[in-house]
Amino acid sequence: MSAERFDFRTPVGAKFSHEKHHSFGHAKDDFEFGHAKHHHGFDFVVTFNPEATFGIVDNVGGASASLDLHGIGNVVIGDTTSHAAVSINGGNGLSTVVLGNGNDHVTLQGAFNTIVLGDGNDVVNAGTGTASAVFHDGEVHITYGNYLSATFASPLDLDGLHSTGSHLDIGFFNGGTGNIGAFNGLGNSNASDGNDNIGVFNGDGNGGRDNGNGNIGAFNGNFNGLGNASRSDGNDNGNGNVGVLNGNYNGNLNTGHDSGNSNGNGNIGVDSGNLNGNGVATPALHGDIDPNAHLVGGFDTIVVGNGSDSITALAGISTIVAGNGNDQILIGGSYNTVVAGNGADHVVGLNVDHSTIALGNGGCTVSLTGAGCNTVTTGSGNDVISLSGIGNWVDAGAATTFNTIFGGAGKDTFVLAPSGSGMDKIYNFSLFDGDQLDLQNALSGTHWDGKVGDLSHFLTTEVVGGNTFLECTTASGGTATVAELMGTHYSLAMLEAHHSLLV
Repeated sequence: MSAERFDFRTPVGAKFSHEKHHSFGHAKDDFEFGHAKHHHGFDFVVTFNPEATFGIVDNVGGASASLDLHGIGNVVIGDTTSHAAVSINGGNGLSTVVLGNGNDHVTLQGAFNTIVLGDGNDVVNAGTGTASAVFHDGEVHITYGNYLSATFASPLDLDGLHSTGSHLDIGFFNGGTGNIGAFNGLGNSNASDGNDNIGVFNGDGNGGRDNGNGNIGAFNGNFNGLGNASRSDGNDNGNGNVGVLNGNYNGNLNTGHDSGNSNGNGNIGVDSGNLNGNGVATPALHGDIDPNAHLVGGFDTIVVGNGSDSITALAGISTIVAGNGNDQILIGGSYNTVVAGNGADHVVGLNVDHSTIALGNGGCTVSLTGAGCNTVTTGSGNDVISLSGIGNWVDAGAATTFNTIFGGAGKDTFVLAPSGSGMDKIYNFSLFDGDQLDLQNALSGTHWDGKVGDLSHFLTTEVVGGNTFLECTTASGGTATVAELMGTHYSLAMLEAHHSLLV
């Protein structure tokens, strides 16, 4: 693979050439973007260091193999139905590994690694390298050491970095449907765009239909199908890619019919399937983005099947999706997303914040240290959750469970289960540190009329043995304990006075 630079900025009427430097747009026109002037048009620039060593592209098939990787951009593909064990080590980042159902060992170095494994008892270490994504003047600037520099324009229809909605999404700042990770499915014009992606910055800012779906990795399936004159243009682009920087800027700015369709799909690796099926620039494409955002992390994506896996991703901004099995998962840094399957999983977060953990069915253990602002959703097992920092959110209301939860330093929110569906023991709950109990599930089966003055007819407290029991009526007219606040002596009036109840 050679060094490349793509620059989407060329005077109107210019034709695409076969040179390394491509461009289109109104180079001299300006439009208003926030409080500053910017060039009309949008950019997609990818620059690799010409002195960087690129690694191998290898199909190991269905045989057992042991590979030592060197350089960046390694791509290793195996037979996804094979049960042969494969061992892969090394690389300097931007590696993509897709293997089958063996007991695989994958230990990579650097950042921007994408690992997709089948069933098996796998051991995965995503590396500790970090990259940077900076939002400035309506663009996203990505840098990874001395290896890679990339710039995306950001015509995202967003209010800063806020999510445009969450429909069965897991993670932070996701829109669309079925996305897992961070910054996926944002700013799309059609509900068929930006769905079912796994990783970071996938399926954003698409127009047309059926663009930016089903990608795994980082910076895939973005800005497709924009600015076309006909609804028949700019569809089915940027889908099903695995890796980094694939399937971007396809099918834009066409003026005919049935133009710019089915580009940038099904690529595996780095920097493939970009800049296809584009016409000549017409209207400005712009939106709002937080000019002060600066994200640093590994941007790694790990997807494994069923089995008792061991997964380590300490660099931050990592996405981990595990199948069923008793998994051991270790994460670090910010904006991580972990989706664990069924099993007695053990998730440890070292110095984490703004991370999302969704547990399956089974008695799981989650232990998090760091600044807080984390989200944990329990499954149907009896889970043990330990938090630190402030502003954490724990949803323990998914099923009949008896969870044990250790709160952090304050301002934590605990979502309780419906009355009669188990109870949670909560340690470190404090009225004076801003902790809150979300009782919407607990009260949903009662006949409470929503009036605060009548709440005491449906919710009571009782102090027994130095702990506060929170009791709620059930749909059948009985009473059940929904939470035990350990080491407290709180009355219902005290909880109400400190705004500790969310009803």
